[in-house]
Amino acid sequence: MIKWVGIFLMPTHFLSLYSCMTYFRMCIFLISLSTVSLYGQAITVGTLFFDTANNQPGYNLLFPERQSVVYLTDICGQIVHRWDLEGLFPGKELTLDDEGHLLVALADPTLTTPSFGAGGAGGVIEKRSWDNQPQWRFIVRDSIYRQHHDIELMPNGNVLVIVWHRKFLPELIEMGFDTNRFTQEELWADAVWEYDPHLDSIVWTWDAWDHIIQDYDSTKANFGTIADNQRRIDINYQDWTFEKSDWLHINGIDYNAELDQIVLSPKNFNELWIIDHSISTQEAKGTQGDLMYRWGNPQAYKQGTKSEQVLFSQHDPSWIVDPQSAYYNQLLVYNNFIKVNLSLGEIFDPHYDPTSRTYPLSNGRFLPEALTRSVSHPDTIKNYSTAGSSIQLLPNGNFLMHAARPGFAFELSDDEHVVWEYKVPFRNGFRVQQGTLLSPSQNFTFSMRRYPIDFVGFDGKDLSPKGFLELNPDTLFCADIINHTQSVQGLFSVSLYPNPIQDGFLTVRSPINAVAYLYDVAGRKIQKLTISNGNNQIDLRQRSPGIYLIKFE
Repeated sequence: MIKWVGIFLMPTHFLSLYSCMTYFRMCIFLISLSTVSLYGQAITVGTLFFDTANNQPGYNLLFPERQSVVYLTDICGQIVHRWDLEGLFPGKELTLDDEGHLLVALADPTLTTPSFGAGGAGGVIEKRSWDNQPQWRFIVRDSIYRQHHDIELMPNGNVLVIVWHRKFLPELIEMGFDTNRFTQEELWADAVWEYDPHLDSIVWTWDAWDHIIQDYDSTKANFGTIADNQRRIDINYQDWTFEKSDWLHINGIDYNAELDQIVLSPKNFNELWIIDHSISTQEAKGTQGDLMYRWGNPQAYKQGTKSEQVLFSQHDPSWIVDPQSAYYNQLLVYNNFIKVNLSLGEIFDPHYDPTSRTYPLSNGRFLPEALTRSVSHPDTIKNYSTAGSSIQLLPNGNFLMHAARPGFAFELSDDEHVVWEYKVPFRNGFRVQQGTLLSPSQNFTFSMRRYPIDFVGFDGKDLSPKGFLELNPDTLFCADIINHTQSVQGLFSVSLYPNPIQDGFLTVRSPINAVAYLYDVAGRKIQKLTISNGNNQIDLRQRSPGIYLIKFE
């Protein structure tokens, strides 16, 4: 008797046997769209896949690197709006307010005053109207301070800004910096500023430099036992700085208005921190401004080992604030560099106690003991990015993930079925033609944000399609999907059994009439299958043992 290994239903693209056998028990897949158009054109950039029945309708905001245009695109990848920033480049993060105005961090090459910086450096924050008219500009760029990475729009219209605060060797020594082990002659601590654009003034600050501890120099005032001072920051924790001046490298910020708290992502500590925004600037300089919470790497406060580290070079932290979500008031983050070729979205519960307004410790460490869950594309290599990246919980419960280095975004259902895929169609700042193959970092895009179609900022705005972002697009590729939604929905109820096949016969149960093709693992089409509504028995006794794929047209 012939023993069959399996048959795979793979309409979009053929997943590698390794990935399939590693991550899927049954190795049966049903996806509704081919990445080759009806006219034979390879679809390599722009929208690659779209399940119209299960995605979150809306528009995507993106600002690819090495160029000066911010784009708002629809799910098919067509431009519905753009802001031309005339020679200004990404200072990384951007957002839309409730009037449809653009708030964006920028790098301005025309500014020539002495400054400093590293990856993520910006220095300028601008607000522009929907019609691209400048509303205000805030410059944080001199020899001591520089804005970098993320910005956060608050409900009152103020903006939270991450700022490098440059400290020189005499200041480092005064704070107990271990000059025997480390060679830096300056460190850039991070501060958070709250900027009020109506007053053109900084109205609140918090500075990591005010909350330093060390166990190296007992003559200094901040000397102490680090493991017993979990809410303070060890100046000599340098494991991931690699003796660079960019010590903390806070790359993300989010504000919880209900709690009046701020979450930060210090990449070089592999942690998330929470600080209290309800206190005054003066209080923030003292013990009330110490960390309320930290999690991800207990080594950073000498309460754990390397094997207990959970976060790795993470980006884009945020609270889940939808009361209807099963993850309400938990934290969401993109965990970038768990190991080579592995990044994941992560959700965890910080166990906040609203009565005491504290995050409790257990045996000297902050909770939780384990993640709530991880989130991943079925082909985990597609999540992988060593820098940048974003993750967003959408109103319908789906997740939008964007891997920055490959410029690859995808939407997943809560049970991690792929419902949309997109490849940013840029190479080194220039738009590319459909069919172009891109390498990682050529289309680096720090983040992508989805705004639902009923977003209040879109009221009265022209969101008609104005051409595709990619050049030489297949204009019918996405339209054909939308026009065949009913058939696409039907495909998701197709089932194959038994799998593996025992006697050479495969049953295909389908709710629609369809044409399918049998492929071998080399991608050769070897048999046409006419599928009727109901159960179909397919005789495969003449096929050699091995792995086959079925593709529904």
